[in-house]
Amino acid sequence: MDTFPMPRSKWAFLFLALFAPRGGSVILRDESLIVRMGALGRAEVPIAMISRVSIANWSWWQGLGVRIHRGEVGFIAQSGRVVALDLSAPLAVRAPFRWMADRVSVRVSDPEELVLAIAVRREHLSAPE
Repeated sequence: MDTFPMPRSKWAFLFLALFAPRGGSVILRDESLIVRMGALGRAEVPIAMISRVSIANWSWWQGLGVRIHRGEVGFIAQSGRVVALDLSAPLAVRAPFRWMADRVSVRVSDPEELVLAIAVRREHLSAPE
């Protein structure tokens, strides 16, 4: 199990303090990625459902918190580079209400490290035993 810190801007603290006072957390287990942002939202993404992993830019005008847009859910406490997970099928996430997502984006301190860790888990799941 690996934990990846989610950076939080001073502006995010002002907006998120009531519903996510500790910010968010990203936990990568052997078979799933768990993203939490207090009462604002939560997602548990099975590694087997991740069809593509990429790094994208999240601009300040796209907003902070748990953001929904056309099948995407972003867990963002600071603008910058995010890890975008394209899914093989829609997944129900809480944002804060139930929302079907084809893509989950998450802002972590080291996006490359998370991408590499997911790649290792995906390879391990696809390897014949």
